[in-house]
Amino acid sequence: MVSAIVSINMKKILPLIFLIISVDSFCQDQLSGKFCNSFNDGYSVVCIEFLENNSFKYELIGCLGVENFGKGEYQLTSNQIKLIFDEDSSKIQSSIKVENLKFRDRRDSIEIVFHIVEKANQKEPLPAMIFQESDSFEFEKVKQANSNGNLILLKPKNRETEKYNVLFLGYERFEFTLENHQSKNVTIELAPEAPEIISNRVFTIDLSKITPDLLVTIDGVEYKKNVEP
Repeated sequence: MVSAIVSINMKKILPLIFLIISVDSFCQDQLSGKFCNSFNDGYSVVCIEFLENNSFKYELIGCLGVENFGKGEYQLTSNQIKLIFDEDSSKIQSSIKVENLKFRDRRDSIEIVFHIVEKANQKEPLPAMIFQESDSFEFEKVKQANSNGNLILLKPKNRETEKYNVLFLGYERFEFTLENHQSKNVTIELAPEAPEIISNRVFTIDLSKITPDLLVTIDGVEYKKNVEP
């Protein structure tokens, strides 16, 4: 009698043990490929590509291209994915170099001589646009460098500071501040527009469902495998 009860209980327990082992095995070994979620009426997509050795790549893609990018290591359990992003400071940043030109000062005015180039080995000149705070950054009052990337502004001589924005298509917007008490030679190297790098952060995604082709968060957001933006 006891043997029969044990046999019946084992028949019930064994499938449960097998299910637990199967889920754990899937979570640890079988999650691979690119899983994507489309939102914003299809104009934006988040993709997570799971690679070998528990590594991953993450992309947020908008209508203008990749907006956010990151990579790192992921940890997976039966109901959660933790994305641990690598520390990454590889993004190229715009820079500015300012040299005083006292010999170009006048009694009541100064000259600001701009030279704008791309931040690359070739240092190609850029006919970028310069917006000034004194013009309320209005587009109608924008000043533009010539084809050699050069522009000279004549400013009232005083002790005030002024903000500037430099814009050129395909390059990041660069903001800086200059003082108006002395003439200057200003060289700006503009970096190409690039996605924001997600660095040294942790994203936790709580899941209600995991299959080889589908991840569903507890909020009902679906990440489908091999859905390209």
